[in-house]
Amino acid sequence: MSSKLDPTTALRVQVNPHAGTFDLCNTPTGDGWYGLQFFLRCGNKEFRPQRLKSPHRQHGKTTWQVELAAGLQVHFEAGPSPAGSGILLRSRLVNRSRRRFEFTSYGLATAHSFKGPQLHHTGLPVFAHAENLRYEELPVSRQTYPFIRPLPEVGRWFGRQGIGPIPVMVLGRLDQDRWLLDGAASQDNATASWHLSLPSQSERMLDYCSEYVWNGQSRETLAAGQNMALESGLYLIANAPPDQLYELYMAELAAIYGRRFAGTTSRLATEPVYCTWNYGIYTNITEEASLQRIKLAGQLQSGGIFQLDHGYQPPHAPHASWGYLDAYYPDTTHTWDKARFPGGPRRIVRESSRHGLTPAIWWTPRMDIGGPIAADHPDWIAVNRHGQPIEHVGDLHLDYSVPAVRDFIQRTIRTVIHDWGFAGIKLDFFSWAFDAPDLVYRHGGTSVQW
Repeated sequence: MSSKLDPTTALRVQVNPHAGTFDLCNTPTGDGWYGLQFFLRCGNKEFRPQRLKSPHRQHGKTTWQVELAAGLQVHFEAGPSPAGSGILLRSRLVNRSRRRFEFTSYGLATAHSFKGPQLHHTGLPVFAHAENLRYEELPVSRQTYPFIRPLPEVGRWFGRQGIGPIPVMVLGRLDQDRWLLDGAASQDNATASWHLSLPSQSERMLDYCSEYVWNGQSRETLAAGQNMALESGLYLIANAPPDQLYELYMAELAAIYGRRFAGTTSRLATEPVYCTWNYGIYTNITEEASLQRIKLAGQLQSGGIFQLDHGYQPPHAPHASWGYLDAYYPDTTHTWDKARFPGGPRRIVRESSRHGLTPAIWWTPRMDIGGPIAADHPDWIAVNRHGQPIEHVGDLHLDYSVPAVRDFIQRTIRTVIHDWGFAGIKLDFFSWAFDAPDLVYRHGGTSVQW
């Protein structure tokens, strides 16, 4: 990792009052972000800069104001990031009018006829985002680091589903270890997202937009005379190999939040979890693909957990179309799809351990409404006060007050842990039946008890 004092990574703020834009760029190389312009959206209506006051520089910080509408302004402050690696951008929305403004999102986009993000190297533009590991239909640029991808052929949003623990977008070029990092420094009230697409202008590396969308509500209101702090952003240039890609960003967060941010001392740093549901396109997993991911996770995580998720069961087994608990009934002879997992559970366990990972597996107590458990043991099914089965989207649940149910569950878990060798279980959808307000246990008791 290059030093934070490296002159090729230092960023300078340049404000263009006439265009209502600003640049964050490295003077020696010309790399950085050009023509960034603030926008505020409310449905189909969008506010863009009408006027921009000349910037003011003092104590290493640059401040400027942008007028979006009569009386509606956004105030910017850009200065060195706390750890000294880049720029910390803060902003505040100010309403000096007599009316209220409602809006759904805000962000920064490349203004028309400007270059946007630039890395002056040759090579195919690529990007890295935590969401890439979930969408494997994108072409792979570096086999060793599947989170690095070429630009999507069709423009797409990243981060809007809240996928991935690292809210940062990384831009680079193929086979070059130099990166532009645009990440959230806060997400108190809004979540960061990015839109990428192939360049619409010849001088651009890509078309690019970052946007913050409100958490838990469709819009925000700024009353007359009020102001509000918007989310802060970090902008960094990193000279680093892919396995050190996020170190500068994480160091900046640790410098901002101190003890409130666990950073590299968190349990996730020493015991990360690789879950195939997130990285295997849901149930579309095979033994061969799982073994490749085990090897990759062993290299990247240096320990932690490899968790095989839903999809190892026969997907269209008779009376168990979703491979839930019925796949374990009456025993585990037909639990695994032998066509896709010829080595069965023990090979997953053995290979995980060989690569320094703790093996874990997905499991759920849900049953198919037309499956063999429901047919053979209707007295096992959780019911409401009218004696009707508790049902969620076509699935049934167990009544844990029934001794035979508890015996069956204990036998199943003993098989998973003691016979197969898994060290952990992801217990999914376990609380659905407990959450039913009219659930009645045949042998009395409460959900807390059972």
